[in-house]
Amino acid sequence: MSFSIAGSGGAPSPEQIKAMRAKFEERAFAAADKDANGSVSKAEFASLKPKDAPADGPSTDEVFSKIDGNGDGNVTKSEFSAFGDKLASQLGSLQAAGGLPPQGPPPGKAADAYKAQSGLLSTLSSAKTDGADADGEIAKLLKTALSTSTA
Repeated sequence: MSFSIAGSGGAPSPEQIKAMRAKFEERAFAAADKDANGSVSKAEFASLKPKDAPADGPSTDEVFSKIDGNGDGNVTKSEFSAFGDKLASQLGSLQAAGGLPPQGPPPGKAADAYKAQSGLLSTLSSAKTDGADADGEIAKLLKTALSTSTA
């Protein structure tokens, strides 16, 4: 699966988003399932908590219990995926109700910076593959990307 936001000017299709999410969930679950037994224990889950997590946030036990649908003390892939579905649904509801800004391209100068950075990456990529001397073009794009992203 591949797509190009910069090249086509469009967003990924719903099918591409679904495939990306499935791949992300698979990788995240595999990283959490340290003993590779097919489920994530409370201890494995607790080890994922960032050291700089806010002290006033929910405890790992609270979050774990919300993900562990059947309450057996282990999170399976299907429970993990179901929790992701629930979060996505809640996020969609908040957006529909006006509680969150809609997803989409960044406004104003941020969009210009994104285009410039995409152009820079594209130029760097083509310079590596076709041997072209693109130093002038890269410098111009880099200058544009840096000037628009800090404004």
